[in-house]
Amino acid sequence: MDSRPHITIEPGLYILVPILILLIPLRYLFAWTIAVTAHELGHICALYAMDQHITQIKIGFRGAEIHTHALSSGKEVICAAAGPLLGGILILFAKFMPLISLCAAFQTAFNLLPLPQQDGERILQAGLSLFIPKYAGVITVIVRYIFTVILSLFCILYGTGIPGISVIGGLILLKVVKRPCKRSKQIVQ
Repeated sequence: MDSRPHITIEPGLYILVPILILLIPLRYLFAWTIAVTAHELGHICALYAMDQHITQIKIGFRGAEIHTHALSSGKEVICAAAGPLLGGILILFAKFMPLISLCAAFQTAFNLLPLPQQDGERILQAGLSLFIPKYAGVITVIVRYIFTVILSLFCILYGTGIPGISVIGGLILLKVVKRPCKRSKQIVQ
């Protein structure tokens, strides 16, 4: 049996890349790509260090997803924290790579927020499951909604000045997508 993960590139990526190349200066796009790659490598290294099998890696319009078999709460915390940790290490090299460090700082900060599909939510829920498993899901949902409302209000009140963008940003943040249960089905990271 082949132990290498199946790598899938979704069609949305073929739409996203040309748009990014047209809209973002290449040096910023390059810096962001390095920061994102380091972040995802953090997750992958943690999984391999814990001897976990990666079944699939999907790269698409919504970013990268790493599929594994179900992890225990403790391993979930380690895996979820490894991405922001490796991205955070890039910040230490600000003197040598200021743009990459800046991109890594923003990505790490955003990923640590307890928002849907972010590492912060995974760390919060898995961490709470270690100590109060009965209430972990409820507390996570409450914290998620509080942060979502705060960020939505921030987008609406302090938008970019482009009509409609702040409202759209707020509405996008209000979207709450629930992924499959991480302890009973295949995990999506």
